Amino acid sequence: VHFTFFFLFLIFCTMHLIIIEGNISSGKTTLAKQLETELGYSVFLEPTITNPYLVKYYAEPRKYGLKMQLWLLRQRFRAYLAALSHIAETGQGVILDRSIYSDWVFAEKNRRDGNISEEGFAYYSSLRSQMLAALPLPSLALYLDVPASLCHSRVHNLRKRECESTIPLEYLEGLAVCYERCNEELSKVGVPLVDLDWSEFGESTTVGAQVKSVVAAGRETGARGIVTDEVKQLLDDSERLHSLSLLPHDVYSTWYDEEIDEGLHSNLPYAEFEAEEKARGQKEIAG
Repeated sequence: VHFTFFFLFLIFCTMHLIIIEGNISSGKTTLAKQLETELGYSVFLEPTITNPYLVKYYAEPRKYGLKMQLWLLRQRFRAYLAALSHIAETGQGVILDRSIYSDWVFAEKNRRDGNISEEGFAYYSSLRSQMLAALPLPSLALYLDVPASLCHSRVHNLRKRECESTIPLEYLEGLAVCYERCNEELSKVGVPLVDLDWSEFGESTTVGAQVKSVVAAGRETGARGIVTDEVKQLLDDSERLHSLSLLPHDVYSTWYDEEIDEGLHSNLPYAEFEAEEKARGQKEIAG
């Protein structure tokens, strides 16, 4: 009896999906790796090192803003699916270092800065909404609250990544504002959100205890990180997964006209452009 109870408790406390959110250089990856040991979860890191647009984006944000955001959106969609697959196959919980939910933060900041047009943002939003509608909500979101000025200091004095060397304080301040709205939306749809003051970092053991408390308490979210039969069907349906990374003809058409006007891609005939973009989307989602 005791063994059965322990086994069920173990499954209940591990088959969950936790997302860690926060500004650039807030400490997400470090905490994720610490919680990996603390909770016995698997960590899926954000795809930054292999980002083919990152250096180009920082050099020419208006030219590459939408292209990079679409690439990141598809990568984060893939990461979320991979996390669900891992849970389904192993029963082990997963921690995501940033997620498809906060991908909106960077897209919105690009829109506000004029790097993504209203038409381009509508294209992005339609694609993201299509993806999110198919996904279960995460079990829990951890938000690392760090002042933008401190993140700026960490970026330039601690991380010292060459591609981030030109990031201004104003950009990080803008991301912080967008994150506030993102967190509000997460709470509205029922995702438990734990706001952590991470100005001086913190103890992973304390955070781990908070995670266990939220998960164990249930709060009507206990099953949200667990892969249901419906989610399993989605994971097994490769054709549907590919279709979720693409959009209907009319949405492509709007984006195409806007991109031509801005001179952001070669002046391909529309049919060729649509075929090229769909092929790119399928390649990105397939990895």
